[in-house]
Amino acid sequence: LQGRRHFLFTVGLVALNLCLLIPLDWFVGAYVLPMRSHNNVVIEHDSLLGWKLRRGMTITRNEGSYVSTETVNALGFRSPRLPSEKPAGTRRILFLGDSHTESYTVNDDQMYPVLLEAALADSLQVEVVSIGVGGFSTDQELLAYLHFGRQYVPDLVVLQFTSNDVL
Repeated sequence: LQGRRHFLFTVGLVALNLCLLIPLDWFVGAYVLPMRSHNNVVIEHDSLLGWKLRRGMTITRNEGSYVSTETVNALGFRSPRLPSEKPAGTRRILFLGDSHTESYTVNDDQMYPVLLEAALADSLQVEVVSIGVGGFSTDQELLAYLHFGRQYVPDLVVLQFTSNDVL
């Protein structure tokens, strides 16, 4: 009797998945996610990091309360593409992080790494590289540094993280 109940319970769960959860998953994937921010329109699979911003993309978001234009370079980051070799006398600052460093929903010229570069420009010849992507964890940020960031030979690396990264 116990085995039969277990079997019927299992069949019921499978039926629930087939009848309810699978169609719901399809609906969310087809109609809900395309209307959201980080979906297959904005990000792409990356075999090393899991995902990155879609390379070479420019998107203008008009959400009613704000309008932002976000540009992504050929590597999949919101930063100007700089040559690996830095000019003589130039200091380079590399920013790693998640959506805060990506500056999700912020205009290109208002990203905090860009604002820092502008603030330092009066007293220091500096270039800023930002390789943050929304949702990245510290492990992905380390991989981004090792495979993309260190090629810029930064003089300073800034790791941005939030409370949810600690866990």
